[in-house]
Amino acid sequence: TLFRSDQQEQEVALLVMQVDSCKQRLASVDDDAKAAAMDPNRSPSPPPTYGADGARNNTRVLRMTKQIMSERDNSIKGILKLQPFYQPPSDYVRERPTRKLYIPIKEYPNYNFIGLIIGPRGNTQKKMEKESGCKISIRGKGSVKSGARGPAKGDEEDELHVLITGDTDEQADRAVELCMPLLQPVDDSTNEHKLRQLKELSIINGTFREEDYCRICGEKGHKEHDCPTRDPKLRGLIKCAVCGEPHATRDCPQRAGALNALGMGGAPAAPPANMD
Repeated sequence: TLFRSDQQEQEVALLVMQVDSCKQRLASVDDDAKAAAMDPNRSPSPPPTYGADGARNNTRVLRMTKQIMSERDNSIKGILKLQPFYQPPSDYVRERPTRKLYIPIKEYPNYNFIGLIIGPRGNTQKKMEKESGCKISIRGKGSVKSGARGPAKGDEEDELHVLITGDTDEQADRAVELCMPLLQPVDDSTNEHKLRQLKELSIINGTFREEDYCRICGEKGHKEHDCPTRDPKLRGLIKCAVCGEPHATRDCPQRAGALNALGMGGAPAAPPANMD
């Protein structure tokens, strides 16, 4: 353990030296760029590119600065892994862990991946964000309707994907676990996630009918007496008083006919005739 501690201290000291070296190189980047421009053996410059303000954004100085900053930030990240209480320079921005999950929209063009991820009124997305602690967004081509506010810069030409941003790698990995099952196409008849969303949507819209759903498991398509999660011994005790089949009497399709035969169903009796 002592050897390991000494080794870590040496690694931290080396990384700190690299950070200091980057600081010195940043201070002289203008002069270094001019000197590099005079070198006849320098590599060719890339074609110029310009930002929205019309200013060139890939000059030699900017390219060198970006390279030095990248080296510095990588060294700082290495220090923070070994010494979490290290105080980085004030202009250092901690890079948040991100994950990018591409949506197989080309392979399954008619499958509603976005609807499954977002959910009714965005509830599915909000639940996954709350459980994982991450920001979960849809980015890339087709993520924003025409005329709406465009996607985040840098994502305009990327393929449609789920962008996950967290504070820790553990949070980002948890969000991936929640999202991945929704990116695997499932037949609508067996897609339990979609059935739950439809039920939630019907509740939101006020069209939910409780009698359409089993009171035991909450799923649609069967009554309580046929619920696959019900104890088989209890299922055997249920017997319809009308037809004798193993279902509740109130659910019997012959119940209406039996009530009519007993004079307990059908149209109400006519009012007595006027004697006046």
